[in-house]
Order: sequence, then structure tokens, then C-alpha cells
Amino acid sequence: SCLMLYVYAKRITTQKIFTHAHACQIIDDMYEDVTGFSIDNSERQFIENCGGNPTYGEITPEALAILIDDLALTDHDVFFDLGCGVGKGCVQIALCTPA
Repeated sequence: SCLMLYVYAKRITTQKIFTHAHACQIIDDMYEDVTGFSIDNSERQFIENCGGNPTYGEITPEALAILIDDLALTDHDVFFDLGCGVGKGCVQIALCTPA
């Protein structure tokens, strides 16, 4: 929640919607040491031992940019990313749309 407050504060203080390229740069800076493409080996083993599938990943910023364009979100929309991992998609939506 602190992350999203930061993102909204950035958008409000600049009073603009960011381009996808600028949003990706902000996200890269914010998540410099965070990956959304892997889980800890002990967690992976636990999931496998319980009969689950430890496949984990996130939508790429490029693919989300296409989705954003297709959705044409407005300030009347609310975007939910169920299973959002580290939250990069929500940050990109917050930066690139009025939703």
C-alpha cells in the first residue's frame, strides 16, 4: 500500500499520465532489486511436495501496454490484478492510466 501511495503521489504532483516508456523507467528504478519471475527454492519444493505447480511469472510491461491501450481505462474505472505478485502491473496501470 505504501508503494501505491508513492505512485499516486508521483502522478498527482506531476498531474499527468506517464508514457509507457517513462512508466517502465520508474518501475525499473523502484524494483531495481526485486524480481517477479522467481520464487524461493524452499517455497518451490513445498509447493511441489503438496502436489502444486510452482510456475510463477508476471506479465511483461510491453504486453501490459497493449492491454492498457485495448482497455482504454478512464477515471471511472478500477483495475484489480488478482495474484499481482510484486505489483508491477498495478504500478504501471496507476502511472499510465487515469484509473
